[in-house]
Amino acid sequence: MHKIKPYKQTTYETCLSCCLLQAVDRIKPIQITRRLELKCIIYSLKHRYSMEYIIGNMEFVANKFNARLTQFVESKYYFDYLQTLTKSKNIETKLHKIDLKFIDEMIEYFPIINVDDYHLYYDYHYPHFLTILEKRNNKYRVFDVWDGKEKYLDSKTLSKAISSLRNHLKLSPQMIIVNKYIFFMPLLITPIQVSKN
Repeated sequence: MHKIKPYKQTTYETCLSCCLLQAVDRIKPIQITRRLELKCIIYSLKHRYSMEYIIGNMEFVANKFNARLTQFVESKYYFDYLQTLTKSKNIETKLHKIDLKFIDEMIEYFPIINVDDYHLYYDYHYPHFLTILEKRNNKYRVFDVWDGKEKYLDSKTLSKAISSLRNHLKLSPQMIIVNKYIFFMPLLITPIQVSKN
């Protein structure tokens, strides 16, 4: 069974920071603390005028731990915008449709994906990041830093959470891979334009 270091986010806005730190710990053991979590989000907020929030989180991890990150985004408009930003050479952004098929293809790399939180907790619609650990039959084992627990999501729920992010929240679905090297897929990328948001 694939494991990830348990950690519960300590603020409402640090789900991505925590997921990225857990991913780093997988390839290079680190001590994940509230101080490190806050350093990551604060770095991103301090640089929000020169780089996008998500890139800011990735930049912190790339610089501090010399990690290699590959970001897959679905929206062509968003992808083009990201190409205008100055970012670490350890970060590469690619265009790809984010769906269950692609998650299955990338599952061995413990992908971090964003979803509409509503389909996890049925409280309100809000973007949220979590880590996919493995697939068993028709269910995905994920780690959710919101409550610091592993859980299972059936395929239908996960697919709805991604679709709702795209169609209800009007945000581009994304996937982030943290690895020891940049993840190259030059012949497998299927660019599509889903949304201009």
